[in-house]
Amino acid sequence: MMGKEVEDYVDDLVLKSKNRGSHQDVLRKVLKRCRLYGLKMNPKKCAFGVSSCKFLGFQVHQRGIDVDPEKTRAINSLAPPRNPKELKSFMGRLSYIQRFILGLAAMMNVFTPLLKKGKPYVWSKECQEASSKCNN
Repeated sequence: MMGKEVEDYVDDLVLKSKNRGSHQDVLRKVLKRCRLYGLKMNPKKCAFGVSSCKFLGFQVHQRGIDVDPEKTRAINSLAPPRNPKELKSFMGRLSYIQRFILGLAAMMNVFTPLLKKGKPYVWSKECQEASSKCNN
């Protein structure tokens, strides 16, 4: 069941199925197992029979996985990092969605010198261009 019909992460579950009938079968199995082990669900966090949902910051649907548009908007609306700490935070946000950005590691190479101790932090035009490429 795990991996084939159910994806889990910590205390979150997503059930996968080809059609409504098989979805109901999978749901029955999962609910039966939850009852068997005394697991409870938060009704406010449950959505049954949907063809698309947000899961771990991604939009999961029948065709696959996409970045949650809200995450993309949040990254695009960030002001340029003003110091190494903000740059690390920015790079962390990009790393979270790196599988959707072709060549991200190469684009982020321009930021590496800004993280070296003892070097002045100067957000250059080159950094801004790389940041813009990463955000698109």
